[in-house]
Amino acid sequence: MQTPSTALWHHQAHPHPVLNDWLFEPGSLTARLKSLSQQHFEVQPLREGWMPLRPDEAAALQVDVDTTAWVREVYLLGHGKPWVFARSIATQASLEQSGFPLAELGTRPLGEVLSLHEAFVRGQLHTCAYPAAWLPAPYQQHNAWARRSCFSKGALAVLVCEVFLPDLWQFQGITVPDA
Repeated sequence: MQTPSTALWHHQAHPHPVLNDWLFEPGSLTARLKSLSQQHFEVQPLREGWMPLRPDEAAALQVDVDTTAWVREVYLLGHGKPWVFARSIATQASLEQSGFPLAELGTRPLGEVLSLHEAFVRGQLHTCAYPAAWLPAPYQQHNAWARRSCFSKGALAVLVCEVFLPDLWQFQGITVPDA
């Protein structure tokens, strides 16, 4: 099992076809979850505010690990159950320069906002076995499959990490390999 310090982000396809399909979904994950849940979809904010970056996040944003960043953590719920844990991050400097309202989203999905701003360019998708220690308490028993990419618009870069939780797989009646 990987520890937080050894989590490896990569962009290789996974051999499991259903997992690979979710990890490399090219469109909006929000739109896909809304469709799967037949519009029984909602965002449940967990915590947000100015927080320290993890070393892997600082590297992905190409900033110093001491950089101040706004971190937003939410569950994306389908039929009232957490299907995805999402963690979105932008540095204070880039938010101030852009005026992007990351701190004001509330229960609005970030994916919806990003898709409305056509000027955002999505970087390469990376995947990993997301360390259990990085997950909210109820999910800290096992690593989970995750993906992340950086959305850029001018000086603004928003790192978006999406972790697929067991209830998503259960709802679909599929078994995915352990992370």
